[in-house]
Amino acid sequence: MLRSCFVLLVALGLTACASTPSNSVDKSANAGDGKSGNTKSGDDKDVYVPAKVETHVGTIKLEPIQTEALKFTDIIQKNDRVLFVGDDVTQQQYYTRSLASALMAYRPKHNLRFFNGGKNGATAESAATWIDELLGIAKPDVVFINFGLNDGRDKELNDDLLLAYEKNLATLIKKAKAYKGVRQVVVLSSPAVQTGPGNNDNKGGYNQTLFKFALSAQTTAGLNGAKFVDLYESMRVVYAEAAKIRGDGLSFGGRLPTEEASTIIASVILWGIGVDAKEFNKIGWAPLKAPSMGRIRGALGLPTSPPNFTQATNSRTLYEKLREHDEIFFVAWRLAGPDRSRDRGELMQHADDIWTKLDSLSRTMYADVN
Repeated sequence: MLRSCFVLLVALGLTACASTPSNSVDKSANAGDGKSGNTKSGDDKDVYVPAKVETHVGTIKLEPIQTEALKFTDIIQKNDRVLFVGDDVTQQQYYTRSLASALMAYRPKHNLRFFNGGKNGATAESAATWIDELLGIAKPDVVFINFGLNDGRDKELNDDLLLAYEKNLATLIKKAKAYKGVRQVVVLSSPAVQTGPGNNDNKGGYNQTLFKFALSAQTTAGLNGAKFVDLYESMRVVYAEAAKIRGDGLSFGGRLPTEEASTIIASVILWGIGVDAKEFNKIGWAPLKAPSMGRIRGALGLPTSPPNFTQATNSRTLYEKLREHDEIFFVAWRLAGPDRSRDRGELMQHADDIWTKLDSLSRTMYADVN
């Protein structure tokens, strides 16, 4: 199914109050943002049709690389330990924390666990030298791999560059699949960067390389028994739409996504791995403060209604409490272990204790969710 549930970033032009928690939830998609789409029956699935919005510069066309969502139960199952391996975008901990808060609310009884293995400056090639250690610490069942931001930086885009990226990515996939207990590997393409207001479709500059990398990642994943979720195209459109309204407010220096943009990325992954939009809408996912959620609601990969007060509070609380676990795991992985002053075992025990409380909190807050 064509990824028609993606909504262009028209919500950036709306007031922040569009996502302000209310005492009740309108069940219609994107209720309260003034530009809502409609759900229609299509074949055997419900297809979300974005609202048509006219702007003075036209609408940026979405040209999907991933045209169908994966099957959710193939990706996430009960008792899964989920590891994200990536570069600077992953080390930010923004999109991984947003995604974790969403999936813990969506499946509170699944006893899920999430680990952030992002490393600034990393490439698919350099990650091959440290992924084994990371796998040994996290002991994952599911591994998400996200590289590209640094792999072609300051390099000429040519066949040699693409072949090297594919070879290095294939090595990572094979290493992850070979680790005992790993059931599924999902390759994420690198999200687009923000190329600037002069490039209305956001296809110029380094995005030319990232587009080719996305296609290579899709092919390499398929050839090596991994799944694929595209982040490039959705973020290209998001940044292009943002440039028409508020400039570069969704990126740091045009390169790294802000916390708001990272929440959009998380929502794109949710769509990509097959989260059911209607079911997801019931939990009132809103990890950011109300003004920020209002700014990006129309760009989320899954259509969601503004939450009521309790839903917004629960979602924000879980998101913030995940931060402590992320920070402890970061220290355990990067600053502890052999030949280092910190005791990894002690830190991981601390992380385990934090997670036990997080899981209990999530089950309590979302007790009514299946």
